[in-house]
Amino acid sequence: MKEIQYLFPNAKRLALTFSYDDGRAFDRRVVERFNHYGFKGTFNLCTSLLDRPDYLTTAELPELFAEHEVAVHSCHHPFLERIARSQMIGEVLADRQNLEAIFHKPVTGLAYPYGTYDPEVVATLRTLGFTYARTAGDETGSFRFPQDWLVWRPTCHHKHALEFVEPFLTSRYMLTVLYIWGHSYEFDRDNNWELLDQIGERLSNQPQVWYATNGELQHYLDCIHRLVFTIAQDTVYNPTDATIWLRMKNDSVLTLEPGKTLRLE
Repeated sequence: MKEIQYLFPNAKRLALTFSYDDGRAFDRRVVERFNHYGFKGTFNLCTSLLDRPDYLTTAELPELFAEHEVAVHSCHHPFLERIARSQMIGEVLADRQNLEAIFHKPVTGLAYPYGTYDPEVVATLRTLGFTYARTAGDETGSFRFPQDWLVWRPTCHHKHALEFVEPFLTSRYMLTVLYIWGHSYEFDRDNNWELLDQIGERLSNQPQVWYATNGELQHYLDCIHRLVFTIAQDTVYNPTDATIWLRMKNDSVLTLEPGKTLRLE
């Protein structure tokens, strides 16, 4: 059996991702700082709230989020587990359809309104083709990715992010993920916009960090799980559309291209 360490794209050891909810006007300032620091974020939008006072406008979305990802947050922000299942389906699919019409690409991620769900909501999202769904208020305090992508618990809220910087950057575990979430209006409410710059200054330009959206991260890790090894584990086939990065026991780094088979010497 070959000893393999999986790496993120371009042989990165660590991954950083952010998620912000609701589509408030303060997202503009967050995006501006993210672009400055080279971060990637996922912004979860309720399309029924767009074009209202203190919210983003529909017209600005494609340009604003050109370097980022948008995801579903439901159309009207209800507790999904407290409404009729047919309503829940309508809420998430209407929001998804609206976002896909704006961005002209599939939108398969979601953040639960209020961070809440139940097993039936999760099962329904799975049948509807959602690939991941983020919770809230139940942060893990760890750098692990989820066993079930439809119950994706973040590492921490942004107000605690600085506590995790050094443990994250010095981690030696395989596929280490720091997932920070919040609401952009909280920076204004708490009068702590400087925190966003402190996070940026500590975590930007790190050579071992892959800056990814939620969707990019989920897709890459899912592709790793879909690799097909021989019984002897000396050969591996990549049936996915992603290039996978591997480090062997002798520290050599290999890339496995989409649709290719690789002999692990």
